[in-house]
Amino acid sequence: MRLRRAAASLLLCAATGAFLMLSEWLFFATRSSFLDLLPAGARAAVAAVAASYAAALALLAAAGVLLLGAWLPQRARRLAEELALLPALCLLSAALLLLLDNFTYTLFGVGVVSTSGAWRLPHLLALVLFGIWSWRWLHEARAFLEERRGAPTAATVALGLSLAFAGLLALRPARATGAGIGAGYDVLLIAGDGIPSARTSLDGYARDTTPFLRSLAGEALWSRNHFSNAGNTGGAIVSLLTGKLPMTTHVVRHPDALVGRDAFEHLPGLLRQHGYRTLELGFPLYGSSVDLNLRDGFPAPADAPLGTLPGLAALAARWPSSAYFVEQVERRVGERVLHVFGVRRMPDLHAAVTGGSDAADAIDDDATLDRLIAFIDASREPYFAQVHLMGSHGPFFDVVEPHFSRGQRQDAEWLSDFLDDAIRDFDAHLQRVVAHLRATERMGHTILVVSSDHGPGWDASVRVPLVVLVPPELGATATIEANTQHVDVAPTVLEALGLEVPAWMEGRSLLRGDAGLDPLRPVYAGRYFRMEGSPLRGFGSLGLVSLVQCSRAHRLLLGVDQLASSAVAGHTAPCEAAELWGAQTVEAKIRALLATRGYDVDSIPATPLPFGVVPQPPRTPPEPAR
Repeated sequence: MRLRRAAASLLLCAATGAFLMLSEWLFFATRSSFLDLLPAGARAAVAAVAASYAAALALLAAAGVLLLGAWLPQRARRLAEELALLPALCLLSAALLLLLDNFTYTLFGVGVVSTSGAWRLPHLLALVLFGIWSWRWLHEARAFLEERRGAPTAATVALGLSLAFAGLLALRPARATGAGIGAGYDVLLIAGDGIPSARTSLDGYARDTTPFLRSLAGEALWSRNHFSNAGNTGGAIVSLLTGKLPMTTHVVRHPDALVGRDAFEHLPGLLRQHGYRTLELGFPLYGSSVDLNLRDGFPAPADAPLGTLPGLAALAARWPSSAYFVEQVERRVGERVLHVFGVRRMPDLHAAVTGGSDAADAIDDDATLDRLIAFIDASREPYFAQVHLMGSHGPFFDVVEPHFSRGQRQDAEWLSDFLDDAIRDFDAHLQRVVAHLRATERMGHTILVVSSDHGPGWDASVRVPLVVLVPPELGATATIEANTQHVDVAPTVLEALGLEVPAWMEGRSLLRGDAGLDPLRPVYAGRYFRMEGSPLRGFGSLGLVSLVQCSRAHRLLLGVDQLASSAVAGHTAPCEAAELWGAQTVEAKIRALLATRGYDVDSIPATPLPFGVVPQPPRTPPEPAR
């Protein structure tokens, strides 16, 4: 009977591990998630691999407890038999808590994240009740399985499969390491959120919002007509770090995530292979490597709700999408359990970026710079740091030093004076970092890239700043008039370091300025946009594609098939109208690009639907009178 009891415990642990993953997979599959980017077979593989991983982990944990108990005295052995059910108890209770939270948040907008103080008690009580019920049910289920003669055989098979799965993970494919560090320069990418060139001092704006950035531009590569490749932060950061278009990676915004080899092909990963320390300081959920599934680029964040599960790195090497899914489930469980028990508050990240109650705690650019400077000072080898500052994120702005908005209240969206002050704060933050680099004598061997993720209102068809300051010995100082884009940044950094630019990067190095840049080269960008009744399927978050050619911008709203065109405001190198593509050619180019990137262009209507809608960006602050 002891053998059957042990076998029953093992089976229950494996079953509850699989149940947690499969129930969460069903939740992800029935809502907008990264699974939308995968074909049906790959989505099923995520479920199968994640369930197998969780089942194996739980089963092996229980087997370890039972094996230890076999060497203990009789009384301790009985305790071990009970402790062997603990993995199943934790997994089943967690699954029930997530099911409850998914249900209440989806239907009523109330969940663990929206509770605080005494309002956590209902969820805490629910978790305790789930634990009591699960413990009783597991004992009843174990007693039932003990009566079945096939339980030991089934448990033996399950244990064997778990050991085989663990052995497969142990055979992690080796990844190539770089042969050297190249020039060994430090690399620092600093971006502000939603900053257009037109509101900076680079462009002769009526207000002196970025005096320090203007002073840097004179000794750097300065692109006067630079564009983002995405209208959402996640897609913009991925384009910046991978050198790939959002249409190539299919990452436009959360909850999109890198899948397949795209998860491993990026600038920070290449530099880590060449011995670089790396650091990412971005906003969680919307623009972090963890949420974007950017693998092997940055160390795991220190403030993760739970530690990394055993074997996840090996799992990611073989099944990156499955590993990403497991990490998401681990985090979802960890955040809620820690919140319910009052250990760590679960952040409401959506409320933070839209000006909710958590904004003051979640957006602290000064604290971000403190972490950056501490990292730089601790770096003895070359480093790569990617920093995204959030003070200028709209429609409400986190202003540190009021100047234009002094004495005003931010009681409406997109207030011009507050945006300008937020841009002034960004310039002051930049000056603080550069001053520290100069004081510590690191500026002379630092590649500094300053830009923005997109324009205000999540518009990728407006010019955003790009200033690239490289070490003096490279002699790269120029004003670039031809259009440049985010996918050009990674190739520029690699060439400056003397490293090979991989063929999968779609951008071009800017070290030679305008030389070799085609003024008519199209700049493609993707953005989330959905019209009611849109028939799009399989496009993930992509709903609008913009194409900027020289001084002309076009926006194609997918699913409604409405194309809007306009001049790029403030463009400094306009082309002759006869040189530019017409509307039909633009739409054909966009459709062709989507088709070669795996999108089903046949699902886009060939003729406009009767909405009469022309896609326009959200309302943004007007410029003050000059």
